[in-house]
This record gives sequence, C-alpha cells and structure tokens, in this order.
Amino acid sequence: MSCCPTDKTQAPGSGYQPKGSFATVAGLKCYTVGSGSNGVGLLAIYDIFGMHSNTCEEADRLSEGLDGALVVAPDFFHGKPWPAEKYPPNTPALQKEIGEWLGGAAAPTNHVEPARAVASYMIKERGVKKLGTIGHCWGAKVGVLMGTNPPELRANAGPHPSFLTKDDGMNAKLPALYLETKDDNLADFEEGVREAGVKNVTVSKYKDTFHGFMAGRGDWTQPDQKEISDRAMAELINFYKKWLL
Repeated sequence: MSCCPTDKTQAPGSGYQPKGSFATVAGLKCYTVGSGSNGVGLLAIYDIFGMHSNTCEEADRLSEGLDGALVVAPDFFHGKPWPAEKYPPNTPALQKEIGEWLGGAAAPTNHVEPARAVASYMIKERGVKKLGTIGHCWGAKVGVLMGTNPPELRANAGPHPSFLTKDDGMNAKLPALYLETKDDNLADFEEGVREAGVKNVTVSKYKDTFHGFMAGRGDWTQPDQKEISDRAMAELINFYKKWLL
C-alpha cells in the first residue's frame, strides 16, 4: 500500500520535555530512555517525517509502561526526512520525487542493517535479552524485514503501518500487533495471515482516527486525539508485556 495515505501534515510540537537523552549509536543519532535493567528493549522506528517531540514522548511512555525498558529511537535519515512542507505530494513532480526517495535513500531495505546494528548495541552493550520493534508507517516495514535477526527479537508492533504485503502476512514469524486507521488498508496482509494460519498476529482497528496519529501527525494536546493515543498506548504496552516481560 502507499505510504502516509492522508493529506494531514505534521502536528506542531507539544512542548514536551523528554526524559531521555541523545547519543550516537552505530553511527546514528539516537534518542534513548530507560535503563533496560529488566533485560527488555524496544527499537523505535519512526515514519518518513523523522524525529518529532511525539517520538520522544512515545518512547518515554513505553519505557515507563514496561518497567524501565530500554527504548532506542534512531534517526535513520540523518536529519533529512521527507519535508513536511512537501506533503501531500499533490503534483506530478512531487509524486515522482517521493517515489524516487522511497525507492532509493528511504527504501526500507536500505535501513534493515542499520537497524540491526542498533539492536546489536542494545543486546551486547546494554544487556537486552528480549527485543521488540515499534515501527510507524514506513518503519513498520523495516521491523518486518528484520525478520528474526537478531534472535533476541521477539515481537513487532506498528501503529498505522505501510507497505505490508500478503507475503509479509504469510511469512510472519513473530508475534505482532498492528493498528489500522481509517486511512490504512491491511486486507492483503490479513489475508496472508489467514491463509498461512499464522498465530499471534493481530490487526487492531482504529477507524475513528487517521494515519499518523501515533507519530508526528498526532496532536496530543487535543483531548480527542489524546484519548485515542492513550488507548493505543495501553494496547501496545499490554502486547509487549505479554511477549517481552
């Protein structure tokens, strides 16, 4: 499916003060939070718009909800995400540009090994024994492409995922939770899950909200959006508790 199937652009930052810090890991600037003393880690993979205050806030909430799990959110695009002012790509020129970007520098396959390098740091240097991914839009595909490498990888989750195919559903090896908004269509992925008899893969319906609500497009200062994001966060934390804690 297409990436970011909505015309909603990034929400302004909320002024949230992150609880973690930034560090360079495997050549990538990463937001990190949590001690990981319980052996649990999450690799957070953002969407095409890159780092946002919501990226840090979500990481903080996940770490707290998972008893201090180590959460690491790398800046895969090295400070050069898709510009918010170029979305939606509503001209032929912009459509061509974003297509070339997603097929080139931002191709999910190009970011699997960098993601694994960060995961290796989390495992070898920070003591993570059970690792999960949380990928937004584009990032969900990166999580899927990681497969079961490293072997400590135990679960995937993805709010409003993009690019998931029938084959991804048929070949899923890990427990997974995906949040499908009114703008998303995971029918092919779900068909693959059913046909292959894959267990422990759930698509949870969030049809009362839009693609990007758990990333930079979500304005969590708005009560209605905060209520939905809180609901999603609770579901995500319960999922990770089941498979990682």
